[in-house]
Parts: sequence; structure tokens; C-alpha cells
Amino acid sequence: MTKARSDKENEATSALWRISGMGGELAGSIVGMLFIGWLIDNWANTSPRWTIILSVLGLVGGGYNFARQAVRLQRKTARETAERARVLRERGEVPAPDLFERTTPEEGDHDEFRWPDDFDDDRRVEG
Repeated sequence: MTKARSDKENEATSALWRISGMGGELAGSIVGMLFIGWLIDNWANTSPRWTIILSVLGLVGGGYNFARQAVRLQRKTARETAERARVLRERGEVPAPDLFERTTPEEGDHDEFRWPDDFDDDRRVEG
């Protein structure tokens, strides 16, 4: 008898497979275009012109596709996280703090990590 996996485990596994697929598509576009370039170079006796040109084209195209998918995945994750936080707030539960959310340190607490834009402030920390 197998133990049912939780929703979080399923989401993590799904995200891992999505990211792995993105990497595979990037590698596949580069290798595929490299192979096509090699075939053209062997047929036309122009080595290594088309191998290089098509490899670079595969890298650029695959990189663009990877970046586009990564942005789409990040936006989807941000929407889902915001929706979960909204539901928890409506139920009166406090969601776990967002690790990337900027917080201001308490007065006198100078050991806190400071974001780079904090250094542009005209205020000086006395201490």
C-alpha cells in the first residue's frame, strides 16, 4: 500500500519536472542545430561554417525560449503564492513570511541585513 503524497510534494515534483524539461529543451535546441550544421557542412564541404552558425542560432533560440518559459513560470508561482496568502488572510491565519519581502529593521537593530538601495538613503545609522 502506497502512501498518498501531499499537495506540496506534488507541486514540488511538478515544478522540478517543468524546470528539467526547460533545461532539456535548451540542450536539445543547441545539439539539434549543431547536428544540422554538421550535416550541411559535410554535404557542402564548408566545414565548420554552418556548424558554428547553427550552433549559435540554437543557443540564442533555446536561450530565448528558456527565458520566456522561466518568466512565465515565475509569474504563475507569484500568482499562486499571492492567492494562497489572500486565502489565509481571509481565514484569519497569518501566512509564512515571504523570504524576498523587504522588511524594515526595528529601531536600534543594526545587525539586520540591509538591501543595497538602503545605502542610498541620506539618513545615517548612529551606533
